[in-house]
Amino acid sequence: MDPLIVTDILGQTSYMCVQCDFASGIKDYFDDHVKTVHMGEKEMYCTLCDKRFYDRGEYKVHMVKHAQDESQWKCPECDQKFTTERSRTRHIKAVHWGQKSHACTHCDKTFALKHQLKSHMYSHTGGHPFQCRVCDYKTANAAHLKKHKRKHTGEKPWACEHCDFETTAKSNLTVHMMTHTGEKPVKCTECNYKTIHHSYLKRHMRKHTGERPFPCTKCDYKAAENATLKKHMENNHGSTSRETPQVIQGIQGYIY
Repeated sequence: MDPLIVTDILGQTSYMCVQCDFASGIKDYFDDHVKTVHMGEKEMYCTLCDKRFYDRGEYKVHMVKHAQDESQWKCPECDQKFTTERSRTRHIKAVHWGQKSHACTHCDKTFALKHQLKSHMYSHTGGHPFQCRVCDYKTANAAHLKKHKRKHTGEKPWACEHCDFETTAKSNLTVHMMTHTGEKPVKCTECNYKTIHHSYLKRHMRKHTGERPFPCTKCDYKAAENATLKKHMENNHGSTSRETPQVIQGIQGYIY
């Protein structure tokens, strides 16, 4: 399907869909929209090598080949596989050891990966160099922009090989896969608690530290979770406001 190409008085070109109201200033965005929305194609990514597929059968056959490949680098803690030893080592240090060797020079935050620090630095400079051409969305992270783009195209390229689950982000698929394997690679250093996601561990750690990062804006009450604060506001102040409270900086070493 060819787009309707429109150029405005400023010389900016838009690619408009003739079957719906979709429009984009980037041809690749338009092509993705047509494939996923009007042609019904589901672009799927291999979680190990990022190869793309539009046929689910071919995708599953490809995943079986990976499973049979004994050269895969396997994590000894959670059985996740990687295509290189370097990526496996990086995974172990970040996920299982909690190692955060990349420190911000402007605040006390630390990060496991260099690209996480690079994105964080924009919070100090105020820069958001990656901008969506379809809407006003801006971000300091190129991967976030790529994920955001899928809201416009309806694309869900990450598919589970065991069920019909599909998602817009590889990280969501990684967490989902643990529901099939029963893996809980993220561990608490204070007790036997295990979970599948760092955000769950961060919330759990407040039980050990007593941290309450969600303060009430109308009294001195502080909550460990946003949902608890919302309930407090409704019960004590008659408020059903969904305004986002300012979160107090979390425990050093457990900020993700």
